[in-house]
Amino acid sequence: LDLGELRWERQPDLTTGRALHACCTVRKSIVVLGGLAADQAGNTAFTASVETLGFGLSEAGENIFKMMPPLSFGWIIDHAAVVIDESESVRGQVLLIGGTDDEG
Repeated sequence: LDLGELRWERQPDLTTGRALHACCTVRKSIVVLGGLAADQAGNTAFTASVETLGFGLSEAGENIFKMMPPLSFGWIIDHAAVVIDESESVRGQVLLIGGTDDEG
């Protein structure tokens, strides 16, 4: 949502289509974590992948999603993401709350 114009603007597609994921903003980037991901053939599987939408990251200066290292504890779905004190980390930190993982 462009708050200046009060209208939605399309952003780039995720590198991996997904549902049941969490999103938040960290250091002016959008972060997408976990969820149920779909591959090119349309098969779905739980994922621990993390993507960030950085602004001006492509060689042409466009906004693109980039894959980041996966979640250290494995996949998770139906969770909430909350940004915590970012001064402890160069990239920022996110706390995941609730959800379901391979342990239930």
